[in-house]
Amino acid sequence: MNSDRFILNRKQLDVDTANFWIKHETMKENMEKYMRNTPLVKQDINRFSQIQRNEFLGRILGVKEGRKILPFIINNSINANIYKNTNSWPVIARTKPVYKPQLAVLDLPNIRNDICCNVLHWSSNDHIIAALGKIIYMWHVPSATMSKSINCFRDVISLRMDMDSTALAFSCDETYGCEIKIWNLFTSKIIEKRGPLGCSHSCYITCIEYHCSNKFMIIGCKKGNMAVTTTELERISHVRYAHNLLDIIKIKCSPNGKYVASSGYDGYVNIWSFPHLELLHSFYQPFCSRGISWHPWESSYLCIGTTNGTLSLINTALGKCLDKVTDEASIIYDITFNKLSGELVTSQCFCESGDPGSYGSQINVLSRLNRVVDRFEGHNRRVLFLEWSPDNTILASAGSDETIHLWKFFGAMKKNKFKKNIIADCFNLEKFIR
Repeated sequence: MNSDRFILNRKQLDVDTANFWIKHETMKENMEKYMRNTPLVKQDINRFSQIQRNEFLGRILGVKEGRKILPFIINNSINANIYKNTNSWPVIARTKPVYKPQLAVLDLPNIRNDICCNVLHWSSNDHIIAALGKIIYMWHVPSATMSKSINCFRDVISLRMDMDSTALAFSCDETYGCEIKIWNLFTSKIIEKRGPLGCSHSCYITCIEYHCSNKFMIIGCKKGNMAVTTTELERISHVRYAHNLLDIIKIKCSPNGKYVASSGYDGYVNIWSFPHLELLHSFYQPFCSRGISWHPWESSYLCIGTTNGTLSLINTALGKCLDKVTDEASIIYDITFNKLSGELVTSQCFCESGDPGSYGSQINVLSRLNRVVDRFEGHNRRVLFLEWSPDNTILASAGSDETIHLWKFFGAMKKNKFKKNIIADCFNLEKFIR
C-alpha cells in the first residue's frame, strides 16, 4: 500500500516555497495592521522595505506566489485579497529609504509664514523666487548665485512665475482694489498693474496660479472672491464669495487644465470648471486645507491635507472620496505629488513627547495615504512650502525656521538609472491604470 496516496498532486509539493510565502503573507498582514494603527509621523520607514525585499527575492529565485504544501487547501479569494494592488493612486514607489544629501541650506530671514501666504516658487528656468518682506529675491540654483531682486515697497503676499519664466505676477497687502502686478524679467519693468476682482481697499490677492496653457491666470483674494484672467489681467470669469467671505488659501489647476481646485478658511475645498468657474463639487473639512495637490498622471485625482492631520484622496470626476486617513496628533501644512514617481510628499508638524511647547517637523514620502516609504528631517519648525525643481529631482522645503533646504529627492541616484527603474515598472503601472 502506498503511504502517500492521500497527498494530492505530489509533483507540486514544495516545502521551501510554501514556507517562504506563508511567512511573507504573515508579514504583509502584520504590515497592514501596523499602517492602520500607527500615525504617519511615527511609522518606521524601514519596515516597508522588508516586504519589498521579500517580493524581489521571490522574483529573483523564480518562486511562484501562493504555492502551498498541499495545493487542494489554496483559498483563491484570500490569496487575491492579500496580493491585489492596494495603492490608492498610480505610483512607482521606492523600495527602500534613500540616502538624502542636501544640496544647500539657505537663510530666508523675515519670510512671511502665514497660512494664506504663497511667497515661494521654483520657476521653469531654475530660479527659486522668495519674497522676504518687501523684497523679492531670485536665486539661480545651478550657479548658486543671486540673479535679481525686486523692491515692492509693501509686504508681498503671493507670487508666481509664468511657464516660460518671462513674467512674474505678485501681489502685496494694503493695495487698492486687490491690485496685482506683472513684472517683465527682460525689461525689469512692471508691464501690467490692475485689480481684476474689484474689491475694496482692505482686500488683497492671496493666491495666484497660472493655467497649464500659460495663457490664463486664476487668482483669489482675502474676501473669498475668485477670477480667471488673461495674462494681461483682463477678466474672463468671476465668482464672488467663493469661500464665504474668508481667505482663499490655495488654488491649483489640474494637469489637463479642465479643473481648478480652491481651498479656504471656511473649510471647503471647491472644484471648479475652467474657464467659466462653474462649481462642480464641494468637499467640507472641519479644518482649513492648506495642502492640495493634483496627481500628475491621473488628472481627476486630488489629494487634500488639513490642519487637523487628515489626508483625503478625491476623485473629482465622480465627486467621491476614495480614501481618508486622520492623525489628530499632527498638522499638515503642505502636500505635493512628484511627477516622476507619483509619490506624495507631506510636510507635517507634531508635538514631541506630549509636551505642548516642543514641536517636531517631518517631510514624509507616501506611496499610500497610510504608508510612509521615506522621510526627510532637518527643519525644527513647521514647513509651509514645498516646491519642485523643473526636472522634479530636487525638493525645496521652507518654513518658519527661516531656512530653505534643497534635497535630492531620489538620493544620489543618477538620472539614467532612475529612468531604467521607471521602464522596468511600466508594465505594472499600465496594468494598474487600466
